[in-house]
Amino acid sequence: MDSTLNRLVESVEQGISSAASAASKTEFHSGESVAVTLYLSEGFAEPVQDFLNRNGGDVRNSGADYIEAYVPLTLLPQASEQAGVLRIQPIMSPDDDQGAVISEGVAAHNALAWHSAGYRGEGVKVGVIDGGDDFRGFTSLMGTELPSEVKARCYPDIGVVTDNIEDCMTDSDHGTAVTEVVFDIAPNAAYYIASPASRGDTHDAVEWMVAEGVDVIGMSSGTVWDGPGDGTSPFSDSPLNAVDKAVRGGAIWTNSVGSDARAVWFGEFSDPDSDGRHNFTDADECNGLELERGDELRVQLRWDDIWLGASRDLDMLLWSESSQAYVATSEYPQSGGGEHIPFEHISYDAASDGQYCLEIKHMSGARPDWIQMLIRRSATNLEHFTLNGSIRNPAESRNPGMLAVGGAPWSNTDTIYYYGSRGPTPDGRIKPDIVGANGVRTATDDHFGGTSSAQPHIAGLAALVRQRFPHFTPQQTAQYLKDNADPRGEVPNNTWGYGFAKLPDIDTVTPVTGGDTQSRLGELERQMGMLQRLIQNLQALIQALTTRVDALEGGATPVVTPPPTPTPTPTATPSPTPTSVPGADPTPVTTPATDSACIQNIELDSLIAGISIVGTWTTDCLTAHPDPTGAYYAKFYTFTLDDREDIELIIASASDDGPYIYLMAGEGTDGEVEDEFGVESGALDAIISLNPGSYTLEVTTWASGITGDFDLWLGFLD
Repeated sequence: MDSTLNRLVESVEQGISSAASAASKTEFHSGESVAVTLYLSEGFAEPVQDFLNRNGGDVRNSGADYIEAYVPLTLLPQASEQAGVLRIQPIMSPDDDQGAVISEGVAAHNALAWHSAGYRGEGVKVGVIDGGDDFRGFTSLMGTELPSEVKARCYPDIGVVTDNIEDCMTDSDHGTAVTEVVFDIAPNAAYYIASPASRGDTHDAVEWMVAEGVDVIGMSSGTVWDGPGDGTSPFSDSPLNAVDKAVRGGAIWTNSVGSDARAVWFGEFSDPDSDGRHNFTDADECNGLELERGDELRVQLRWDDIWLGASRDLDMLLWSESSQAYVATSEYPQSGGGEHIPFEHISYDAASDGQYCLEIKHMSGARPDWIQMLIRRSATNLEHFTLNGSIRNPAESRNPGMLAVGGAPWSNTDTIYYYGSRGPTPDGRIKPDIVGANGVRTATDDHFGGTSSAQPHIAGLAALVRQRFPHFTPQQTAQYLKDNADPRGEVPNNTWGYGFAKLPDIDTVTPVTGGDTQSRLGELERQMGMLQRLIQNLQALIQALTTRVDALEGGATPVVTPPPTPTPTPTATPSPTPTSVPGADPTPVTTPATDSACIQNIELDSLIAGISIVGTWTTDCLTAHPDPTGAYYAKFYTFTLDDREDIELIIASASDDGPYIYLMAGEGTDGEVEDEFGVESGALDAIISLNPGSYTLEVTTWASGITGDFDLWLGFLD
């Protein structure tokens, strides 16, 4: 169990506290019960749920590898010993990424020009997720500062759902201010709000928004890390996986990066005197901070190790100068167990004013190459901080359909606020992706700041882009905003990403009156784009047929074949985490073939003109990314680009199962995967933006065991 839960259970068992008193020290509690997440081995959810229900537990949310429930404090030890239970920790609500600045951002992002041209979010659905019932005062502003109509999914308690907006309005007005900012930029959009109380609730909210067809989801909050820092998580309830779920459903996700630049220490583990304690500087093993009585201190620590199998054991300790004692510790085991993770977390409510000290102790195992410690929910800064490495979860997601948003004041968009979180991520990726203006003077908050107010500006801009380009995927919307950002230095970088977000001038766009007219114009533009691609395909078809006829008349085998001409379907969002294509078949797999029958080189001139290929999935050519539960067949296409290009690919096959794509660096089947995406059924029409270099495209299938012909068209996007 979590160290905090262990201490509370011990206090009850030793007669120091009553169960109700001890339970009240957790964030979510009811009587003698505390709200916890039980992480499980897959296949054990049902028996553990039955155990909890039989013994006074109250299950609220569950998945294949977790259960969220209110559990009597005295039942926790027995619950921790149930078969399949890996770990139990208290549920903690997300943190608002809010600072203390005043800014006006609509004009700074050039949104007014788009408003004048008729782009105000008409026909676009925007979702705002803000945890903890943070929409206080919302209804009083509807029809003026906020939309007159809104759909709500509220969570007055973990796993309890209502559509009564009043149930979203109990704690704070943070979500109200966030929605005001989005509404200032996209006033004609349709709005959906949700106030999830837990991670399971967040997934439920995302599923609801996806089912409602929401195009943009914005969140100005972050939660504890739950993965190795590469933008993925092994836990299904992770907000990183909620982001992936939203993007797969067609919604671009915008997330604040946090306001933690002075609340983080990120770097190499150092122990020059070999006493087992990390040195934050050459001479200091203590990272000091000031606390006042009653301050809530939440500190998280992770390091370089395996998630679900960690063997490098670190502990975190909090020392009080006034008490001359350790007042809180975090001592999760990391000894290589299948449930062990390289993570520690301290929750402490300051008993007195004074100076405190955070220490990191190496207990056993190899020393990690890097460690990352970050304060949550405290106004204090660390004595020793690094600025970099302070990106929150889920802003660290690697999903290209998500934008991690930093903040800059509207009055000086060349300056990042001192507290704004910065990259890199532990695996070296650049974050943030883009920077927004730090808030506006809203009706709710004259001093609404932090990256909390920067994020909704970007969500609003995304809504305008989706209106103008309704055929855009989440990835294309994100790329459009990055491509049009005002660069700050060499981009991307770990302070600005691609720069300060700014919509391009659209003076050539004829202003329109009335949202219906603009919606029709947007749809017409989408249809024009599809028609242009169809014409290109038909031209290639004519050429291909001519080549085929000439070849047949000459007795030769034609090389090229007609391209597919399906109606393009929305591109499925790349999921950044899988290591194999989805699906499962009990068919053994072998090493992929690498001969010329499986790999074809495409010349640059062919890409410029556009090339049509008929490929065949056969049992002789296997995917380079095998799945132990099924056989996936593939063909590989290599090419080299001299310049940055946007490439369109269209794939169709006779099979009901859709295609799946791996984009790999270099020429060959063993390159690093840079992107992957697909559709479960039908044709795939995708646009990928690539820098100069060599690439290999693996064309495989969504489901295993699929053989037969497919049509591939590949070429530069004009």
